[in-house]
Amino acid sequence: MFYSDKDVAATAVSEVGEAIDLLQQNDFRDLRLRSVALEVVFSPTILAARVIKAVAQRQMVRPGEQLTVEVELQPYRQSVVRIPFSLTIPADARPGKLVLSVHGGFVASQGDEKEQGGFLQLFQTEQPANLAEYIALFTDRPRNNDLILEYLPLSSEQQQEEAELKPLILVQGCDFVVKGETQIILEVKTDAQSQ
Repeated sequence: MFYSDKDVAATAVSEVGEAIDLLQQNDFRDLRLRSVALEVVFSPTILAARVIKAVAQRQMVRPGEQLTVEVELQPYRQSVVRIPFSLTIPADARPGKLVLSVHGGFVASQGDEKEQGGFLQLFQTEQPANLAEYIALFTDRPRNNDLILEYLPLSSEQQQEEAELKPLILVQGCDFVVKGETQIILEVKTDAQSQ
């Protein structure tokens, strides 16, 4: 799903060019494309929404607990939509801050680099071992109509190791191209801290 307030055709086709470049520039095998077939469905309705806020069921959590986080989206000229996420605090979470970041999978058009996630950025953290893994990096990445909740458990000891930790990611599809981001901070407490 794509949205652009300027040129939706160019935005949609840019991903096709990215896919062709991906196949042609892979390091694993020489591939020769014979043809490309596209199926396009156009909607005159603007199906875009912005992340407004996220609200956690509670601010203090314990390791292993389940928690609901409700994300509010503001669709274009429509009523607010609420999407719940159910997440489990890691059982080995240490006491401290737990930062939750909520954003859309929206990848801006090539001229708008401040919001562009970009496929090539995946290669900074992921190293595919074969052509199938290489293609999966492209096909399995978040889509424009995905709502993403990421969290990274932090404690004073972990803050130094933060760059080495990978965030835990939950993804839910929705009926809108999702733009924007918000964060909330939870406090992880252990039973020993409560006493």
